[in-house]
Amino acid sequence: MQTKPEFELEKELFFHSILKSVIIVAILWIFFLVNDIFGFQWNEYGLHPRDPKTLFGIFTMPFLHADLSHLFSNSVPLLVLLFSIFYFFYRKSVLILIMTWFMAGVLTWVIGTEGIHIGASGIVYALAFFLVTISILKQETKLMAYSLIIIFLYGSIVWGFFPQLFPDKHISWEGHLAGAITGVVLAFFYKNEGPVKKVYFEDEEDEEEAEEEEKRVFDEGDVDEKYRFLLDYFQKNNPNAASELNFSNAFELIVAVVLSAQCTDKRVNMVTPALFAKYPTPFDLAIAPSETVYEYIKSVSYPNNKTKHLIGLAKKLVSDFNGIVPNSFEALITLPGVGRKTANVILSVAFDQPAMAVDTHVFRVANRLGIVKNATSPFEVEKQLVQHIPEFLLARAHHWLILHGRYVCLARTPKCSECGIKVICDRNS
Repeated sequence: MQTKPEFELEKELFFHSILKSVIIVAILWIFFLVNDIFGFQWNEYGLHPRDPKTLFGIFTMPFLHADLSHLFSNSVPLLVLLFSIFYFFYRKSVLILIMTWFMAGVLTWVIGTEGIHIGASGIVYALAFFLVTISILKQETKLMAYSLIIIFLYGSIVWGFFPQLFPDKHISWEGHLAGAITGVVLAFFYKNEGPVKKVYFEDEEDEEEAEEEEKRVFDEGDVDEKYRFLLDYFQKNNPNAASELNFSNAFELIVAVVLSAQCTDKRVNMVTPALFAKYPTPFDLAIAPSETVYEYIKSVSYPNNKTKHLIGLAKKLVSDFNGIVPNSFEALITLPGVGRKTANVILSVAFDQPAMAVDTHVFRVANRLGIVKNATSPFEVEKQLVQHIPEFLLARAHHWLILHGRYVCLARTPKCSECGIKVICDRNS
């Protein structure tokens, strides 16, 4: 597998983050200019607290501003904060922004004073407090410093809680408070996202000793050293590792994972688009004729068994879970075709929970490297990996080991000459 150099990926991500941020802020300016030039009086469609007839204000409020000063004061910090979310939290950036927008609006609707609330300041507060809180939770000092600088530059972000300090201005302190609460709450939900802190099990060695360490073969007993080297290597060389299955929601993911058993992701990705188009929900698949489902998946391995599993899985989701994929291990393994590995994949990929799925690639690579000892079953491998890998890295580590086993550490003819972690490999020694 050929991948882009890390600096190219970083450059791409940086550029796209700026572009998305500029587009969003530009939309706010377009709304303002059109409203101002043509005198549409759109500001009347702002948020009216506790008025059920104007719930739409939850969604329109960020687009409406009183004047140029109001718009400019929100645009600059919003531009920087949006970039931060798109850049540092690229995997969940859209979901974070949607949740921020909705939750801050709902809270303002509940606690706001009478009148019309307009402006994007609630989102500004939410994103700022999200960054501060998550940096504290992750103990990520660089992100913490970065987010605090943003807050200080946006001077009113704290004082906006105290309208009595600004008697001449109409400050929606409730909107600011709602945004701050939203940011703090969301930070706890997404604490496993964002920049990954480097993990060291012992004190850092100086550069000369580190170079010598990379040249030597690790002793079989240096398990902690092996994990340190392994995690550092993959964080530097493949920080954005993700599943190669194509899916857009938890239901599609669980179907794809069931289909991928003893089958390549490439083959699964060839059959799922038509399958998902025909059966987009568990309700559709639950009533599907087995013959029809078979025709869609007949090119994957064991299509007869997988047809039964998929229809049975869909029926179970409908009857026991209202058509929603559950987010607990105990519930997932009750579904037909879902074992421990598949359940852990769903938990880590779909629900961002710290779980380690062990498939044939992870099992092989872990044993070859010697990062697990006397592990003769996938469950034993899983237990030892979870014991040594920090929670916030488990999901990425799962993909790192899978991709390494799939493209480098092959079962029959491993490409040891291309392996960047062979210095810690027991087999290589």
